[in-house]
Formats: sequence, structure tokens, C-alpha cells
Amino acid sequence: MRWSGVRLVHSREPPAGVGGRDKVVPMTSAADPDFAAQWNSLDKGTRRQIRRLIRVGRPQENAENARFAVRFAAYQRTRPWSRYFWLWLLPLFVGGFYAGAQIHPIVIGVVGGLAANAVLVRWNFSRTPKVNAALLDS
Repeated sequence: MRWSGVRLVHSREPPAGVGGRDKVVPMTSAADPDFAAQWNSLDKGTRRQIRRLIRVGRPQENAENARFAVRFAAYQRTRPWSRYFWLWLLPLFVGGFYAGAQIHPIVIGVVGGLAANAVLVRWNFSRTPKVNAALLDS
């Protein structure tokens, strides 16, 4: 992690001046205003379908939706809930498991299922470009 002048940035890139990188570009916002305007211009059903197909890890129906899906998934990976995923998931899972053990075994299964779903959704956000590669190449 390094300080970029605006906020902490998680990066594997070397700091400024190391490895041929001249300067650190400050990150003011993860959202691209052009993409946000295009995304908001889509109808609600299309946005919902794109989000759902990303979460379950399925390819989109056409190339336009695939481009939106890749950009939307990239945006979601920059959100704090995604960047600090393991920091919030593990304590909630342990706490939920402990509470479920005190209440009923079915609650333990529900907690495990919710945690597994969260891990799969996170994994599918990172797989979106690969899943939609055939549509993006055409």
C-alpha cells in the first residue's frame, strides 16, 4: 500500500522513480464518469441482467453487454467492500459460525452458504474478462 496524495492505493507497482516509473498518478475516483453515464443510460432490466450474469460467472448475451460487464466488474473490484473482502468476511464467518453453533445446526449451514456465495461472487468478478473474451474479440 502506498499513499498517492488522495488515498491509499493497493498496488504491486514500484513506487515513483523505481523501475522506470516517473510519477505516482493520484487516484481521485475509481468511477469513470463516461462509463457511469453510459451505465445509467441503460434500462434497468439490462443493468440487472448484466449484474446477475457477472455474479454467477456466465458470459453476456452480446458484445456490447460484455464490454459493460468487464468495465462494471473492474469498477466493483475497486470498491472498499471488495478490496477489504477478507478483512470483513472472515470475522463475520467466524462470528456467524459461533452464533449458529449456539442456535441450531441449520444456521451453521446458512452461514457457510452465504460465505461460499460471497467468495464465488468475488471470484466471478475477477473472471469476467476471461468469461467474455469470445464476445469481446468478435
